[in-house]
Amino acid sequence: VTGGIVTHNTGRISSADPNLQNLKRPEEDAFNIRRGYIASDDDHNLGVFDYNALEMRLLAAAAEDKDMTDIFLSGKDIHMGNADAIFSERLSKKHGCPVSYADFVHAKKTSEKVKAGELPAEALTPFLKDLVIYRGSSKTVSFALVYGMGVESLASRLGIAVAAAQDVIDSFMKRFPPVQRLMHECV
Repeated sequence: VTGGIVTHNTGRISSADPNLQNLKRPEEDAFNIRRGYIASDDDHNLGVFDYNALEMRLLAAAAEDKDMTDIFLSGKDIHMGNADAIFSERLSKKHGCPVSYADFVHAKKTSEKVKAGELPAEALTPFLKDLVIYRGSSKTVSFALVYGMGVESLASRLGIAVAAAQDVIDSFMKRFPPVQRLMHECV
């Protein structure tokens, strides 16, 4: 295999021929494709770097948002943590039971097992489906804010009315005031 690292004038690094950035994570690599990549000799090493939620990490640090930073420091998934912080009360009212971060984790794992055929579709109850949807919405909202997406575009992406999208943004900002302050300062 030949190929190389391409450094863009934006500071991004990518690889080509083959694009090693598209390899599956080790836990998802059923065919052990990663094992086929070996350093050319003892003087060279291959590195694996995962910029997991980098934009969200930068947002939490730049805003100096303790709650968001605590989500990362506790090893939690930022999008589940944000969904828990923003939507738990709404989901608790809708389903008549308390909703926690652990519920979001359970919903994601159940959804993955249903997709993999390890569990029947019925295992993903309406309650769990809502949690998966709200985690996805949280992720979309988070990245929309980081990249300056407008409320109309967010509404379109989430498949909801503009007023509902504004409500979601307002809920996010209310829950994370330092992020709101940073956004206003940056504009």
